[in-house]
Amino acid sequence: MGYRKRSSSGSGNDKLRVVLSSGLSEYTDGLTEIEIDHVPTVVILISTLDSRFPGISRRLLDDQGNIRRHVNIFVDAEEIRQRDGILTSLADAREVVILPSVAGG
Repeated sequence: MGYRKRSSSGSGNDKLRVVLSSGLSEYTDGLTEIEIDHVPTVVILISTLDSRFPGISRRLLDDQGNIRRHVNIFVDAEEIRQRDGILTSLADAREVVILPSVAGG
């Protein structure tokens, strides 16, 4: 998948890969993969995405600013609820995947 390793020089040239489900692409101008400059935490990532794609944060966060129950966010394949939630560090992260739960019957 061609990941670039983050350098410890702090050059700022490295990007964080954000992968979104196709269900969220209506809020991101059809994009399902986005590369952004690294940000320190998941909550700042969501704010950054909302600055670029207004309204996406309402799909991800509830009125109290917590991740909605039906939204799953993974940092390098680890679900953030198993870590520090929206305060999960992205300092060494390469990829964040955002997936709303799919229900069916």
